Amino acid sequence: MMKSIISIIILVASIIGIVIYAAPRYQHARELQTNVAELEDAFNKATQLRAIREELENRYNAFSDGDLDILSKMLPSYVDNVRLATIDINDLATQYGLILKDVNTVEPEIVTKNTEDANNPIGKMNIEFTLTGSYDNFVSFLNHLERSARIIDVQSVSFDVNQYELKKTSVDRYDYKVIISTYWLRNE
Repeated sequence: MMKSIISIIILVASIIGIVIYAAPRYQHARELQTNVAELEDAFNKATQLRAIREELENRYNAFSDGDLDILSKMLPSYVDNVRLATIDINDLATQYGLILKDVNTVEPEIVTKNTEDANNPIGKMNIEFTLTGSYDNFVSFLNHLERSARIIDVQSVSFDVNQYELKKTSVDRYDYKVIISTYWLRNE
């Protein structure tokens, strides 16, 4: 009987020892398995992202330098876009015999300021300017502006007859006030 009691005590002590010693080790092993699974998942995602990046890099490298210049002109990645747009508009106005004056930047009205606006990767700037010249030249200017590579939205156009010029010459010369929006990619 004593041997049975000693056997039971040893068995209970063994079970308690296993529970006290092995249970935390087993729990730690399970946590490590979970970490391994998470790390393998992260590694697989990183491998997928690397493959996607390489594919996009190959696509980008497939573009010709001319195409990249056109894309850069359409949607520049810097705010100096305003100065470049003004230079383009001045060159275009000169081409059509128009005089560019009174160039100003106008902050666009923001109706609601929410997180979508702050997270938008595209910036917008309004440019206001006045052109002086004939109606036909102005229409040709707008047609060319519409077909240009730079993304520009004409917000408003108004015109005024220059009475002094009208009395002085018989040439139809008007002052055209134009507000356009131009865009760029924000680097964040």
